[in-house]
Amino acid sequence: LYVWLPVLTEYVEWVLEEAVRNEKKRLYFLARDGYMMYLMAKKLVDTRGIDLDIRYLKISRYSIRSAEYYFVGKEALDTLCAGGIEISFEKIMKRANLTEEESLHIARLAGYTEKYRTVLSYRQLCRLKKELSRIGQLFDYIKQHARNRYNTTVSYLRQEGLLEETSYALVDSGWVGTLQLSLQRVLEHEKAGKVRLQGYYFGLYARPEGTTAAQYRAFYFGEKEVLRKIRFSNCLFETVFSAPEGMTCGYRLKERRDEVFCKIANTVCSMLRDGRRRQGCSAP
Repeated sequence: LYVWLPVLTEYVEWVLEEAVRNEKKRLYFLARDGYMMYLMAKKLVDTRGIDLDIRYLKISRYSIRSAEYYFVGKEALDTLCAGGIEISFEKIMKRANLTEEESLHIARLAGYTEKYRTVLSYRQLCRLKKELSRIGQLFDYIKQHARNRYNTTVSYLRQEGLLEETSYALVDSGWVGTLQLSLQRVLEHEKAGKVRLQGYYFGLYARPEGTTAAQYRAFYFGEKEVLRKIRFSNCLFETVFSAPEGMTCGYRLKERRDEVFCKIANTVCSMLRDGRRRQGCSAP
């Protein structure tokens, strides 16, 4: 109440002020770090009568990149071979959604059968990236698996209104802004036109190459604020402010809304017919 809540409140109030100033109509708080921010924003908007549509978007770098791989070609290696905790050849293939059989096939072609589960250094990742760029079969596998993921991801984004012609912005914890860039690329590919997303973030260590500062607005620290960067722990922030559920791994089409409506209508009609029969009436 006395430490964390004031931090969250001040950040969300700043976001709402920025959104109103920039004439945004809708805000998407991104899973999972945006969950408590979303709850706070809903409360503030309702109590203060602010004209903003507040929504929560279930998304992750993994889920959106799995769709992005469908059309980016060899650029997929930029994120597949990105650094992280205990990155191995096997983990890179899992990032690409390949099956075990397909992964072992690519490992044989790349000469990594013996080092399949070996943790790779930064230099080894760079060498592996060059080697993988020469293997055409890898990109065939990636595109094959990404096709269905792209379709279901776009269906979800359309359902949540991101393809509508309305002014909206993203809200998240921040750090490097790659999720916003991947989301923008998927939307641009689906719309076959330019999309300019804007995001509000608690802090930004850096932003993707080729983007502008206007697209990435930071609250507590930006790229050049070194002192605040080194005194800040993003791990602690994510530990405190996060959703109770796990990471979004992907999307699945369950039922279309028109199909759901037809099922409800048929059920109601059936109940009415049964009721009329019990009363001795002929069913219409």
